Amino acid sequence: MDEERPDTRLLQIFLSYQSDYPGPSIFEVSSDQNKNLLCSCPGFKVKKTCKHVALIESRISKNNGVYQFEFSERITNDELRRAMKDEKSFRELVIRFGKIEVY
Repeated sequence: MDEERPDTRLLQIFLSYQSDYPGPSIFEVSSDQNKNLLCSCPGFKVKKTCKHVALIESRISKNNGVYQFEFSERITNDELRRAMKDEKSFRELVIRFGKIEVY
């Protein structure tokens, strides 16, 4: 998100070319401790919902309440285990190895 929040877990990074600014925009969808989804895009900040959150919600619904991460094949089991220790490590793992959606 705009600022790192220790009480949230990064779920997905989106790259968007549909913005009022030149070049791509990067948006992050995270989940808080109550499983509420949050997005860093301008639409979410105004409406408290957006297409990024809707996409994540639909994936969670299709997977019986679980978000299925897609990671690069370069990730090792040791890196994955280390990332599970805290939110900051997990965030770094998602940024480094997670699939970035273009949306």
